[in-house]
Amino acid sequence: MKPARCSVCGMLARDEPGPQKGEWLTFADYEPADAAALSHPQGLEYFCASHLSEALELKHLTAENAITQMRAKIQTKKDATPSHTNAYPASGLKRLINWLRS
Repeated sequence: MKPARCSVCGMLARDEPGPQKGEWLTFADYEPADAAALSHPQGLEYFCASHLSEALELKHLTAENAITQMRAKIQTKKDATPSHTNAYPASGLKRLINWLRS
């Protein structure tokens, strides 16, 4: 059995802040594990409180497809967020350096 770790962000259940906690969800490909085997049931995944509502909307998919969609959505948001590594445009930075040197 897998530990209670969010399938999207990796947060452990014990590390979740606040009173809201995540839960285990079954997806379209759910198959109970064999009681004699030490394995995790297919299609059973844990989601933290932050990702639970979105996961509930995707329960009709296989677990793999749902997780892939959720991770892709997060990556798209990250890609769309402007990077602030260079707060000043090069031309403005050059003007500042020239001003400081003068």
